[in-house]
Amino acid sequence: MRAILTIFLAFILAWPALADEEELKVYSGAIAEDIYAGGATVDVDADVTGDVFAGGGSIAIAGSVTEDVFAAGGRTSVRTNVAGDVVTAAGTATVSGNIGDNLIVAGGTITIDGAVGGKVIAAGGQVEIGRTAVVTGNAIVAGGQVVIHGKLMKNLRVVGGHVIILGEIAGDIDARTESLAIGPHAKVGGRIVHRGPEQPEISATATVGGPVEHHPRAGLKAAKPALAVWAASLTVVPYLFCLAVGLGVLFLAPGYARRLAERVAGQPLATFGLGVLLAFGVPVALLALMVTVIGIPFAFLGFAVYGVMVMVGLPLGAFALTRHFAERGGRTPSRTKEAVIFALGLLTLFIVALVPFLGQLGLWVVWSLGVGASVLALKTAAAT
Repeated sequence: MRAILTIFLAFILAWPALADEEELKVYSGAIAEDIYAGGATVDVDADVTGDVFAGGGSIAIAGSVTEDVFAAGGRTSVRTNVAGDVVTAAGTATVSGNIGDNLIVAGGTITIDGAVGGKVIAAGGQVEIGRTAVVTGNAIVAGGQVVIHGKLMKNLRVVGGHVIILGEIAGDIDARTESLAIGPHAKVGGRIVHRGPEQPEISATATVGGPVEHHPRAGLKAAKPALAVWAASLTVVPYLFCLAVGLGVLFLAPGYARRLAERVAGQPLATFGLGVLLAFGVPVALLALMVTVIGIPFAFLGFAVYGVMVMVGLPLGAFALTRHFAERGGRTPSRTKEAVIFALGLLTLFIVALVPFLGQLGLWVVWSLGVGASVLALKTAAAT
């Protein structure tokens, strides 16, 4: 619950800072209050007595924190001692400090090298738990590629593509993966339960304290023909919807289309960070609003608006990116040519989205860019 409240407060309070044009924000010394920071680059070198809420392009937390840390952006780094929880979402997320309670992290590339006093929940394209990492609680990990060098004091539950265990797992391993490898120096205190197309590869010199169970199931390779038909059927309608939204913006709101591209080109990391904050913060804020009886009608209205934001985020993000690349070199193409470029770029995005894990990650990044750019473009339009 504390992590959820952290996300809610981060969205509400970091919004004005994130919309600020300031490129760099640095905090140093000793600060006896909460920090709410946003910008292209945020460096927190101070020892903070309180919480840290940060959003933007590049976030670095280097000073000690007595409460919780919430950080979202293009790149986040937590290399300090945090007494409470750490909740972070980024394209590249690195946690090398010692965390007193739980660590919740999502991103494209995730590296965990510190000690975690509670549990770890990590989801990303590539997830690595380093040699110096020690996790006291259970670990739940999902990723395309997962490598564990460190020590987990309890159980590991992992879902993903290719998983390699090179460190020590004191408890059980529950794995639902394409492949599972237990290295020569690995130690597993409990049993191993694996669900996947292939038998787990366990080195002869590895130590396994319990039984090993393998439950065969069809992997992605065996299911490729059916998945291709299924994915194609689910792709056509969303593609046509996104195409219609993008072309509508191009021909019906050219000024708004220009501002979308300017936001993505001028502040890509900050725009992405804002999109991530909105994705996490809006639902939590609306749920908190529903707790009060008088706020229920406003919450339902907010969910309706949020639903529209979810639907148009991807096409607006794709449109902003393709327009930015179309205008590289300083020349603005005709609307007809720009429409063709957008249609081809959108088609490429949907094809890439068929790649497991990385494709979905790409869609999420483009969606976050679209949401952040659309809100900032509306803010700019309202101010002029």
